[in-house]
Amino acid sequence: GSIIPLDVTREILLRLPAKSLVRFRCVSKLWLSLTTEPYFIKSFTTRTSSRPRLLLSFGKQVTRLFFSLPQHEINPDVDKCLSHNDDLSSYHSVHGLISFNKDCNHIVVWNPSIGQHVTIPEPENSRHGLRYLGYDPFGDTYKLLFIPHITDSIHNRDSFGPRVLTLGAEESWRIIEGNSTTTMHGLTVSWKCISGVMYYEAYINNNESWRMERTIMSFNVRFETFKPIKFPCCADSFRTGEHHLLSYNGRLALLNDATVTSEFIYVAVDDKEVHILYYDPKKNNTRSFKFEGSMY
Repeated sequence: GSIIPLDVTREILLRLPAKSLVRFRCVSKLWLSLTTEPYFIKSFTTRTSSRPRLLLSFGKQVTRLFFSLPQHEINPDVDKCLSHNDDLSSYHSVHGLISFNKDCNHIVVWNPSIGQHVTIPEPENSRHGLRYLGYDPFGDTYKLLFIPHITDSIHNRDSFGPRVLTLGAEESWRIIEGNSTTTMHGLTVSWKCISGVMYYEAYINNNESWRMERTIMSFNVRFETFKPIKFPCCADSFRTGEHHLLSYNGRLALLNDATVTSEFIYVAVDDKEVHILYYDPKKNNTRSFKFEGSMY
């Protein structure tokens, strides 16, 4: 019979669901090679990202269940993606992968599309720390960032500074070069990765007042550099109130849910501009305010 050209075979495989691709890798060495090459993986990820799905999590006793729902279907079929019999917490998704804090000493990174996960131990000599998963779209790489928690930094003088680990590179945790290990401490487990930059809350030392200041820390996944973002003076409530990091129109935002009647979203556009969005749930409308110039 006639032989199907490789480009046609590749195109057919790209149209299959992720679960089918995993099964079909066993058909032949050729199909295994095609579906694991970087170009194919990137093309498949680009296609699937145009069909976003909602991931719901439910806890039942010692088991946690995950369900995948299409966003734009009226009566979607519910598919159980994973059940795990360990205590998982603080789970976040980054470019198709989901990271979990399995316990005090391990991190789980899960790919729900193919149903596979890896368990990664924390760096040695670490007692309390925060783990963040980031993605570099330019190098197409995932990295784990470990930040010592402020409680560990206070009670453990041997606590080291931030460390990073590149997934899939068969490397161990390494110290981030050129970073001060005594001026930054993780604060919360919440973080957000936007366009290759990770954002999380932290405390940094103020050398002038000798006080710890609460701030938003940014970490460039590609270049492995840190940069603090101070809370603007027009958003003092964010310094102490309860809020969440999120992506708003492709930019970092803080969602403040301290009140029951309104929500404020602070959007840091750059160093010269700050946007604040006021949402009225009763009227279901928004008002936007723009501040120009230095707000710090």
